[in-house]
Amino acid sequence: MGRNMDDYEDFDENSNSIPSEKSLVRLHKQVIYVVQRQQRTQVQWKMLLEEAFHLEDVAKNEASSSRQFVRGFQSQEPRSWISRYLYTPSVEWYWECLLRSWCYRILAVVLSLFSIIVVWSECTFFSTKPVLSLFAIFIQVAEKTYNYLYIEVGTS
Repeated sequence: MGRNMDDYEDFDENSNSIPSEKSLVRLHKQVIYVVQRQQRTQVQWKMLLEEAFHLEDVAKNEASSSRQFVRGFQSQEPRSWISRYLYTPSVEWYWECLLRSWCYRILAVVLSLFSIIVVWSECTFFSTKPVLSLFAIFIQVAEKTYNYLYIEVGTS
């Protein structure tokens, strides 16, 4: 038999057998699994559609000159007071069309620098003279100035 054929059974039309309790339990487990899988897939599909509609709205609003974010479809969830009063269509346009991409780029550069610093400090961890690890240098500077807050932040 091929793959995924474990639920296939060859039925004979002449046999009128009553299903056993074990086969009903197995069937019940399979039904529960399939219903959960279907619901999970349905939620994932809904999330993908919402993301696609949102990206389509962003693409349309980037070309608009009104600087007001206009949605193609309104979400079914009620908006909170923060989104009604603080996250106005104008603020949303600036965030979605201008600031978000730049914030992601800046965040990517900062996190890349932190990654390079961590790798450099790991590579130079056992070098004591001269001290090459940037974190060790930060700890030494904090130690000289008796700044225990920097020491705690640097070691955590």
